[in-house]
Amino acid sequence: NKQYAQPSRYTFLKQNYDTALDIDDDFDLLLSQYAGFVSQAGKQYLKKGGIFVANNSHGDATMAHLDKDFKLIAVAKHTKQAWRLSEEKLEQYFIRKDRQNDSKKELLKTGKGPGYVTSATCYIFQYKGK
Repeated sequence: NKQYAQPSRYTFLKQNYDTALDIDDDFDLLLSQYAGFVSQAGKQYLKKGGIFVANNSHGDATMAHLDKDFKLIAVAKHTKQAWRLSEEKLEQYFIRKDRQNDSKKELLKTGKGPGYVTSATCYIFQYKGK
């Protein structure tokens, strides 16, 4: 519900995200839903303080969690009634059911997110880089 001085601009690019993007601006928001490791290829286009939202179907939320350039700031859960955002008890996320440690190497090999004790529909990160 935030009001901005200028109208929002949206850019949708139909191309492989691993290919350099021909853009002049940095983004405030980057989304990854069932798309692979957008966090790694796309973070160079995020503004410092920008928001990255991902699910963990292909492991992108785990990859962002392992990346020191991102900080988990909230989660979103979807129920039949509504979406719920939470900034509380974030330490309960990314604890694996099998008690193994996450690694980027494993994620790249499997291409999917591991099972966690507590999971969310979407994970919301803030980009600390640049």
